[in-house]
Amino acid sequence: TGCDSGGGSGNKAYVRVLNVSPGSDSLNLYAEEENHNDASNTLQLEGVAYDTVSGYAELDSGTYTLEFRRSGVSGALETLGGQNLTDDSHTTLVGYGSSNNFAVVSISDDQEEPDEGETLIQVFGAAEAVGALDIYFTDPSVSLDNVSPDFSDIGSGSRTLDSGTYRLRITGADDTDDLRLDIPEIALGSQQILSVILTSTPGGTLVNAIVLEQQGELTSYKNTKARVRAA
Repeated sequence: TGCDSGGGSGNKAYVRVLNVSPGSDSLNLYAEEENHNDASNTLQLEGVAYDTVSGYAELDSGTYTLEFRRSGVSGALETLGGQNLTDDSHTTLVGYGSSNNFAVVSISDDQEEPDEGETLIQVFGAAEAVGALDIYFTDPSVSLDNVSPDFSDIGSGSRTLDSGTYRLRITGADDTDDLRLDIPEIALGSQQILSVILTSTPGGTLVNAIVLEQQGELTSYKNTKARVRAA
């Protein structure tokens, strides 16, 4: 597998995998170029562990069928046809979901940098069965009753925020008392591009967050809370 540090080299494309699928301890990525006489389904990335992001695999630019498999298993978890990988493009493929609900979301790693003093935030929902969510970036002491969410009814979306240090809270949609994740401090750097990926917890109601820098590393924020009820 060829890896790249982000510099690019003409007619090549670069793909990496982020594994946030709790049903997949280790993922392999295969690629087959479409409409190519001698194309074959070849292993590009091997053994991407849960809660980690791989380096970039280098492919000739073109249109591909991409296939995800668990390591050591021949059957495909997910097959993506018609994936157009253009010259000098960088793509992160996020594998998520439990064993019977595996899915993939594609993130472009070539977004234009925001202005100095600003951070571009992209949000992706990869948590099963948690319902609609709202996300807030605030000062630590601010009550959620006094502010509007930065992202509402999260599926995916993006917006630019002033760079700085924030408290990140995620709630059920339109219900500030339904707190699903509370990160006391998260730094948003000037001209950074960050993807916030929400993932499931074992209980299925609260959420975790993965913060992935464009063409960079990830930071994992695990939920330290649990919910208990009595009958």
